[in-house]
Amino acid sequence: MHPEVRDTSEAKGIRGRAGRWRTPVQVAGFIACMALLWWCVRAALSPANRDQLVRLADASASDLALLLLLSAGSVALNGLTFWIVLHPVRRLSPWHVQAVNATASMLSYAPAKLSIVYRAMVHTRRDGMPLLLVGAWLGATAVILLATFLPLAGVAAWRGRADGLFWTVAAALLAAAFAAIVASSRLFAGERGLNRIRRIGAGVRLAMLDRVLASARFARLHAAFDMLSSPTVVGLGLTIRVADLMLQAARFLLAARMLGSEVGFDAAVAAACTYYVVGVVSPSGSLGARESAATGLTSLLATGGAHASAFAPVALVVSASEAVIFLVAGLTGMACTQPWKWLVPSGDPGPR
Repeated sequence: MHPEVRDTSEAKGIRGRAGRWRTPVQVAGFIACMALLWWCVRAALSPANRDQLVRLADASASDLALLLLLSAGSVALNGLTFWIVLHPVRRLSPWHVQAVNATASMLSYAPAKLSIVYRAMVHTRRDGMPLLLVGAWLGATAVILLATFLPLAGVAAWRGRADGLFWTVAAALLAAAFAAIVASSRLFAGERGLNRIRRIGAGVRLAMLDRVLASARFARLHAAFDMLSSPTVVGLGLTIRVADLMLQAARFLLAARMLGSEVGFDAAVAAACTYYVVGVVSPSGSLGARESAATGLTSLLATGGAHASAFAPVALVVSASEAVIFLVAGLTGMACTQPWKWLVPSGDPGPR
C-alpha cells in the first residue's frame, strides 16, 4: 500500500475512535457539571446560609437592576474585545460581532462547546471567513484573556486588598504582558515573520512539519500573529479585559452585599477570574463548573476554609442574574443574525 494511503487510513481510524468516545465523554462531563451545580444549590440552601437568603428577599430593586446592568456590561465588553482583535485582518460590523457574541454567550451553558461551534458557523457561512482564520481569531483573543486575568488574579490573591501596591504591581505585570505579546508577535507577523517560522521549521528537518508550515492552512492560522502584533489591538484588548474583570468582580461584591456576606476585594477578583476562565475552558458547558470552582477557591480565600459553602449563595445569585441577561441578549442577537437563513448546509462546504 502507498504510504500516503496508509497514513490517511490510519488517521481516519484514529478520528473514528476519537469520535466514538466524544459523545460519552461529553455526556459524563455534563452530568458532572450538573452534580456540581446541585452541590452549590444544596450549599446555598443549607441552614448555615439561611440568613443570606432572607436578606436576598429584602434586596432593593436598584441593587437587582445594577446587578443585571453589570452582567450586560460584561457581555458588551466581551463582544468589543472580539471585534477589536479581528480588526487588523478583517473588518466586520461591531454590531454584528456583538450579536454573535451575545448568542454564543447564551450557548456557553450547553455542552460540546456549542458556543464556539456557533461562532465558527456564523463567521464561515455568513461572513465567508476561512475556518482556520476564525481559529486564529479565537486563539488571539484567548491570549489577551489569559494575559489579563492570570496576573490580576495572582496579585489579588497575594495582596488581598486594592491598595496602591496592588495597582502598581498589577500595572507592571500588565505592561510586561503587553510588551511580551507585541514584541514576540512582531517577530513572526506578516510575510517576513511567516518566512522566519518556515526557516525555523526547516532547521528541525521534519518533512511533515515543512509541509504544514508551507500550507495555505497554516498561513490562515498565522494571522493570529498579525492580530497580536498591533500595539493598539493588544493595548485596547488588555484595557477592556481589565474593565470587564472589574465589572465581574463588582457583581460578586454587590451580590455579597445583597446577601449580607463578608467578601473582600481579593476574593471578588479571584472569583471573577475563576468564574470566567473555568467557563471558557470547561468542555461540557459552563453551568455548574464555574459556580463550584468560584465557591471552592473564593471561600478558601475569604474564610480560611472554615465554611466551604459560604460563598455558594453569592455565586448562584451572580449566575442567575447573568442567565437572565444571556437569555435576553442571546435571543436578541439571534434575531439580528437570523441563523435560520444560512445555518442549513448547502452543497458548498464553504471556505476553509
